[in-house]
Order: sequence, then C-alpha cells, then structure tokens
Amino acid sequence: MLNELQIVNNRLKKLQDKLLSEAIKLDKELLKRISNKNDFLFDYEIELTISFYLKEDEENVFSSIEEYLKNISLNNDQHIWRWSENHNEFFGRKNHPMKNEYHCWWFHCLYDHNNLEFEDILKIGKIWSDIKVYYQYLEE
Repeated sequence: MLNELQIVNNRLKKLQDKLLSEAIKLDKELLKRISNKNDFLFDYEIELTISFYLKEDEENVFSSIEEYLKNISLNNDQHIWRWSENHNEFFGRKNHPMKNEYHCWWFHCLYDHNNLEFEDILKIGKIWSDIKVYYQYLEE
C-alpha cells in the first residue's frame, strides 16, 4: 500500500507543478495589466479547484481542494512554503512506516485537511482541475 500511495503523491506533485506554472503565467500577465493605466482591468482573482473522482464511479466527485492563487508569481505569498516543503505529518514519528517519505501539499491536504483514509486515497481515478480567473472592472 505504501508504494501505491507514493504513486498517488507523485501524480499530485506533477499536477501541482504544472498547475502552479500555469497560474504563475496568468498572474504575471494580470499584474502587468492592472499596472497599465491604459488597460481597463482594475483587479483580478485566481482560484483553483481540484476535483477527485473515484475509479469505480468516475461521474461523482468524492473530494476536492481549493486554492487561492492571486499574486502567486510574486514569490512573497505568505503561504508559498506549501508548494516546495515536505508536508509529511508523520515525519519524526519513530515507528511510522511513512516517516521518511516526501508528501506534496495536495497529498497532505487529502489525508490531513480532507480527512480521507489512505484506502480512500488509493481509490482516486480521474483528477479534474479548474483554474478560474475573475476579471474585475471598476467604473468610477
């Protein structure tokens, strides 16, 4: 089971890297636009939703994660640590079988924040991701 869980973790880490790269590109573009006095765009929001589907029932979402990604390209986000650090909750637990593993942020979120059992994490089939940009305009 540990090897299968690491496969899920690796899958999520690759997805995390791809989606963050995409969000960083969007954020840089939007920051330029709002600093341009000739652009009508006043502000923006970037939100990410990741939806997890069961292998056996790929029609129903059984868990999801949401992230707020505005200003992600500035690297001064107070939560930027979540994308690079090891989020293994079992690190340092002397006898835990996962104590020496790397856990990406979203793998950690599944078992710690979404309270999924490891057996449930192994049931993940498709993963659907939505990056939503909200363009905000102000007429004064």
